[in-house]
Amino acid sequence: MNTRNNIVLLAILGLTILGTAALTTAINRLTFREGNIDDQGYKPMEQDSVDVPSQSIGNEPKETKNINSNAQPTNNECKSGSLSQEPGLEDDLGADGFFSYTWLRLEDEKPFHESVVFAVSKGNTLCLYQSIQQDPFGSLALCGGLGCDLKRGELVAILEFKPNTDGTLLVQSVTGLVSFMRGAVCQVDASYLPTLVCRSSQSPSSQVQGDAIIVFAPAS
Repeated sequence: MNTRNNIVLLAILGLTILGTAALTTAINRLTFREGNIDDQGYKPMEQDSVDVPSQSIGNEPKETKNINSNAQPTNNECKSGSLSQEPGLEDDLGADGFFSYTWLRLEDEKPFHESVVFAVSKGNTLCLYQSIQQDPFGSLALCGGLGCDLKRGELVAILEFKPNTDGTLLVQSVTGLVSFMRGAVCQVDASYLPTLVCRSSQSPSSQVQGDAIIVFAPAS
């Protein structure tokens, strides 16, 4: 009987010791976790540093504009107040208006092409406008005078002239559809109506090689 009681007591004592050890271990683990949580609450999380470029409105780079020497001219470039007033082509060529444009062959001076443009001259600048037919059905066909059945259209070219000492005019720069006339030498023929006659080393068409004669004759 005593032996059985001793065994029971030993078993109870063993269970008590195991339970106490397990409880102690659990308490220690809980305390350790709480300590870590508290530490994380006070310590900020470390983050990788990121370089952020500073932005300043005043130091923003200016937009670069593409400049094209063959760009289509705008009407603002040929307003009366924006053109040079120096004496030159304007005095020799006369009033603005419709002009016949003729491309002549060099060998026999026969026309390759003829059309009508509207010309505005200021100083040594010549602005050329496309002509638009305002009478498509012909009621003004016998109105008399070049361009009486036309109206000024879109600006298509600007020529800048430089007077030479011999009285001729050098086409110094061009804008628009007359790049073939850059470097041409011109002269105003005033034997009847003032007519601008130019000789160019290039022709208006890439299909025709060699020099070309270009004539701007005013309306009669």
